[in-house]
Amino acid sequence: MIWLNSHFSNQFEFKSENPDSAELFKQLNNFKHIIGTEMFSFLPFSFNPIVKGGLKELSELSFGDFKKLSEVDFSGFGEAQKPGLEKMAFSVVVNCFFTNNFPQDFKASESKTKDFMFFIRQANWTVVKKARFDSPKEDILFTLCGSMETLQAKTAQLSTSKWLEFQNEIQSIEPKRTGFSNISKTLTQLGKINFKQFSEEPSALKEYAFFHLLDKSGFPPFITQEEVSMVYPQLKVSKPRGRISKK
Repeated sequence: MIWLNSHFSNQFEFKSENPDSAELFKQLNNFKHIIGTEMFSFLPFSFNPIVKGGLKELSELSFGDFKKLSEVDFSGFGEAQKPGLEKMAFSVVVNCFFTNNFPQDFKASESKTKDFMFFIRQANWTVVKKARFDSPKEDILFTLCGSMETLQAKTAQLSTSKWLEFQNEIQSIEPKRTGFSNISKTLTQLGKINFKQFSEEPSALKEYAFFHLLDKSGFPPFITQEEVSMVYPQLKVSKPRGRISKK
């Protein structure tokens, strides 16, 4: 069972009991791009930076020039919130460059349900992410961010039969630490990858690779749950389950 529903400025709904892998990929990729557009409507501040070019131009900026592009007046917020707000502003700017390379194209459709719904129940994959339409903006944003992270990886996985080989390739060039200078190094390494060796239609793989490595560099191209949690600490990021202590 799959149920995808968005009732924001761009409506979309898709339901299917048992879609094949091609249809599942198509619908999830479309939903991913809707979320990638809608999440910025739920920011706690207004910000519409103007940038020129794509990720190549981003990589050529100094960190000082990047920070100037990311300047927002946060005087109405508490001091404890400002580090998270600054990171959100960084993500907004990176997204402007990112979407010049990876446009968030999608097809809308009529939605009869007002609540946001991302529901998947298949043999080996279950996802339940939802938000009521009248929830606080930060709650909706938090849910959209978590959905984006899931969808980026899953659409990439569905687009290739060589997922493990692709993951190994990407992990081999992950930066060891965060830092703005890593963006240039990462883009150079990504430019050497022949994505078509992993998929005949590599667009989702490319988008995921750039998304993932920008995130690992500390400058994700979409708002993340971690950033939202820094501003609204009552919203906790779920941690992967570890071993349960016997004590």
